[in-house]
Amino acid sequence: IARWNGTSWSALGTGTSSIVLALAELPNGDLIAGGHFNAAGGVAANRIARWNGTTWSPLGTGMDGDVSTLAVLSNGDLIAGGAFITAGGRISAYVARFSTGGPVVAAQPIATPVSAGETLTLTASPINGISDLSVQWHRNGVALNDGLGGASPGGGTVSGASQTLASPTYRSTATLTITNATPGDSGDYQAIFTNACGSASTVSVAICVSVSCAADFNVDGGIDSSDIEAFILTWEAGSCAADVNEDGGVDGGDVETFFVTWEAGGC
Repeated sequence: IARWNGTSWSALGTGTSSIVLALAELPNGDLIAGGHFNAAGGVAANRIARWNGTTWSPLGTGMDGDVSTLAVLSNGDLIAGGAFITAGGRISAYVARFSTGGPVVAAQPIATPVSAGETLTLTASPINGISDLSVQWHRNGVALNDGLGGASPGGGTVSGASQTLASPTYRSTATLTITNATPGDSGDYQAIFTNACGSASTVSVAICVSVSCAADFNVDGGIDSSDIEAFILTWEAGSCAADVNEDGGVDGGDVETFFVTWEAGGC
C-alpha cells in the first residue's frame, strides 16, 4: 500500500504484510484497509487495519479470512465483506459491521388505529451490540413521562417513556404503552436512542386516538361541559381526533357536528 499525492509516491508507515484488497475512508478521515494481511505497520492486524495518517492500528481482533470489500454507512459504521466466518471473535459469516459505538435504529415504530379507552403500544429497536443505550419517547417533540397524563394533559397512563436497555443490545426492544388512551394523546410519536457516542431517532409516526361517541369526547362516561373543553382543546391543536364528522379534515364542520351531538345528549 502507498500514497500518491499527485506528484510522488510515499509509504504509509511500513505498510501491510501482504495483499490489500479494499480501502474505505471513515468520516474522520482515517483510512481502513482490508485484505489478506495479518500485520500492518509492524503490529498484528488480521485482514483489516486503520491508518490515522501517522500509524496503523488493528480493528479489534479482525477477521479469520480475507476482507475483499468495504463500505462506510452514513452514521460512520463500517461494513466489511469477504471470505471470513468470524469478525472480532464472533460468528459473522462473509459480512460484518464494525460499529463506531453510536446507536442505529433497526426497527421503526408502526402507527396503528386506536380508539379512546384502548391501549396504545409502540415499539422500536436499535441494532445489536450497542452499549450503555437509553431511549426516550417523545410526542410532538416533547419528552414523555411515566404515569397518568404522561403524554398529554388528561391523557392515558404512560409506561416505558424512558428506559435503559440491556448492555450490549441484543434483539432489544423499547416499548411505549399508553393505557386508556384519550383523544388528547393523538400526535406524532418518536423514540430517541442515546449513549455517550451519539444518538439516533426513529421516524415520527402519527397516532390518532378516535372517539366512538363525539358527545362524550373525554370518554369519562358522562356528557357535560368537560367534553366541550376537551374537544375545543383538541380541535384548536388541529389533532385528527377532532375530526368527529370523519371528512378527513379538522374544521368548522367538526365543531358543528360536535355541538349537535353534545346538545342531543347522546351519540
